[in-house]
Amino acid sequence: MSVEFLVKRLVQLLVLAFVIAATVFVLMRLTPGDPVALMMGQDFGVTQADIDRKREALGLDDPLLVQFGRFMGGLVTGDLGRSIVSDRPVRELLLERFPATLELTLVAMVLSFGIGVPVGVIAAVKHNSLFDRLIMGINFLGLSTPSFWQGIMLILLFSVTLGWLPSLGRTTYGFVPDHVTGLHVLDSLITGNWEALKYSVRHLVLPAITAGTSYSAIVARVVRSSLLEIMRQDYIRTGLSKGLPFWRVVRVHALRNALIPMVTVAGLEAGSLLSGSVVLETVFSWPGLGRLLVDGIYARDYALVQSTVIALCVMFVMLSFVVDVIYSLIDPRIKW
Repeated sequence: MSVEFLVKRLVQLLVLAFVIAATVFVLMRLTPGDPVALMMGQDFGVTQADIDRKREALGLDDPLLVQFGRFMGGLVTGDLGRSIVSDRPVRELLLERFPATLELTLVAMVLSFGIGVPVGVIAAVKHNSLFDRLIMGINFLGLSTPSFWQGIMLILLFSVTLGWLPSLGRTTYGFVPDHVTGLHVLDSLITGNWEALKYSVRHLVLPAITAGTSYSAIVARVVRSSLLEIMRQDYIRTGLSKGLPFWRVVRVHALRNALIPMVTVAGLEAGSLLSGSVVLETVFSWPGLGRLLVDGIYARDYALVQSTVIALCVMFVMLSFVVDVIYSLIDPRIKW
């Protein structure tokens, strides 16, 4: 990987961050509603003069260019500002919520590839069979089903009707494991807190299934189409004609050469989930970055929304860069 490519990607990242920061800054100011008025309200003796003094203290009465310059200067120095509502540094809030989103992302990705890859391989091997048509029909249904509707249906079935699983939150009150990594399941295993592990897993099941099954349909389709193309190649027919076991040819030769499309899907899936599954986290009240962003938008918390969106976009771009690196490792012919 050349230095020119790294410099080019870094410049693209900086330009993208600036454009996103400017866009979010303008959109938040155009959104109706005064954050200070929403925070303080006009009850309990709060007057307009009190609101004006608070706006002045927060610097919200300064010209927009001054506010934008102050915000961009803070980004350069790593200062993301303070939340208007909680009066805490935004960086602390992001670091506090990120482990929840990361944990959900990792489990959902394991689930999606654990289901999607075997299903895609079998569908490709049994091309045009009844099984293939059935699987592709189910995949089409999975791609067409909105994740929020699927999540609500799972809540109604497993939480409301059967009462097997909790529907909201990340764990049960009083069973939060000692903080080590911020990932509740991993922290429970490290500290040997089996009660916390049980409740953490129970809360994780429904949102992970909702996210994982949605992406497993995409994974299955990509694996199937890639394998169908590769199985027609001459080297596959040569290996079979030499008497190599069919499933060995599929597993070792065909599936390995289908890795690049799967890496692309993995990068897009991780980027989408890490960037905050806003709808999913809202449905399950999952305390991640997506839920934090929604709460910030409702409260017109300028600093929180701006910094969260920029952080999410930067993570997405960095994941795209990681995918490019993995491409060159999988296939040495790819040079950047």
